[in-house]
Parts: sequence; structure tokens; C-alpha cells
Amino acid sequence: ARRVQAAERKRKADEEEQKRVQLAAERKRQADEEARKQSEASNKRDTTIERPAPPKKGKNCFSPESTITIQDNGVELQEKMANLKIGDIVQCYDVTNKRIIFSPLILWAHVDKDSTVNYLQIDLEDGSAIKISEEHLIMVGLSHKTKLARDVKLGETLFTSTSGYTKVISITQVRQVGLLAPITAVGNLFVDGVLASCYANIGPEGLTIILCKELEVHISPQTIGNIGFFPLRLARKLFKKKNGQQDMTLGLHPYVQFLFRVYENLLTKKTMHGV
Repeated sequence: ARRVQAAERKRKADEEEQKRVQLAAERKRQADEEARKQSEASNKRDTTIERPAPPKKGKNCFSPESTITIQDNGVELQEKMANLKIGDIVQCYDVTNKRIIFSPLILWAHVDKDSTVNYLQIDLEDGSAIKISEEHLIMVGLSHKTKLARDVKLGETLFTSTSGYTKVISITQVRQVGLLAPITAVGNLFVDGVLASCYANIGPEGLTIILCKELEVHISPQTIGNIGFFPLRLARKLFKKKNGQQDMTLGLHPYVQFLFRVYENLLTKKTMHGV
């Protein structure tokens, strides 16, 4: 009887051990399968672009009546934007070194002399004011971060050529005839003495490119504009257009139309390969 009981206990122990071995094997199989799936997903991962909501389309420029400071033979002069010509040296800002500079006008991105346009008039504490369309980028704060003009808030700080950093005290809507979108070699300029970007219709968040799980690259709206116009800047240096030409082709410049198509294509694609 004792031998029978011992044999029965051994049989039950062997069954329990076999169950434990089988359970451990099944858990290992499941873990291996999950690791394989994650590895395959990682290997097949495309470079993903987080897409911001596209900004509103519209007439996003400056008033032709805006005042621009230009440099002519070392002398600073005030000129209406409507009178500027390609090659004019206009007042801009070196964001990296934080100093006012002068840079050439290289392109009219958009010209409309007849339409009545809605602008935001942003008034500053020092008496400065800029008229700018809602979807145009403007530089805000001590870091000169760009944001859409429609997103500027009372109390935020803009940068002026005369007083430096100055607070926004009022924002109103005005209507004026005509619009102009000048592009400078550095991508910004002072309009009515207030620092603004040359670019518009770029989502305020920019683009975030996810290269892999651990690596994301964020591209700011200003950088997107600078990258887009880099070929034009290079061509301007290599093949200098005769200065003194106004070259105000009505409508949206063909090169700008091309850039919009590229940008919108990025916003509509889920993934971008080979980045």
C-alpha cells in the first residue's frame, strides 16, 4: 500500500511538473511572438510626419502702404513697400547674433494691387503698429519664435527696430486695398518698424518628423520657409538679377505655387520614405 501511495504521489508530482514546463514554454512562445512582431514593425517603420492642421488659405501678406527702411549707399531711408525693387537692401534681423542687419529683397512672392484685404493692426506700447494678415508669421518673444499673426495675444512681446522688445497693447481689424509679400535673403524684415517673417500659410506647429522610436526632428515654420526658398537664394547669388527691377508679377509667384504644392503634399501623406 505504501508503494502504491508513493507511486501515486510521484505520478501527481510528475504531472504538476509537466504542466509547469508546458506553461513556461507557452509563455516563452508568446513573448517570442510579441518580440518578433515588434521587430517586424520596427523594421518596416516608415519615417512618419506628424501633420499639423493646414492653415487657412487666403491673402496673407502686408499692406503696400507699409513703411520699410532701406539702405542706399550707406544712408538709411524710409520707403513705402509698394515702391521697393528687387535688389533693394532692406532692414532685417540676424536672429542668431541678435542684431539688426540689411539684406536684399530677392522676390515678390505675392502681388495684388486691387483687392480689398482684411488686416490685423497690432499696436505696441512704444507707439509702433504693424498691419499684417492673419495667416502671416510674425516673430514673438525674446526668442523671436514665429507664430501666426492671428494667434498673437495682448501683452505678448514683439521686436521693433527703435525700441527693441515691446508689448502688444491692442489688436484691431482694418481693411486696405492691395497686398504684397516680399521675400528677403534672410527670411524676415521690419515692416513699419516691427519684425516679421517673410512667410505665410505655414502651420504654426511646423512639422515633426519621427525617424524612429527614440528620434524625432521638429522643423519650425520659419525653418520650413528658409528651406523652401534656399534654392532661390542660391540662384540669386549665382545669377544676380539686375537690380532696380520691380518685377511685381501679379498673383502668386510660380515658384511659391510650387512650394505650396510640396508643403500640402507633405501634410496629406501619412508617411515619407527615405528621410
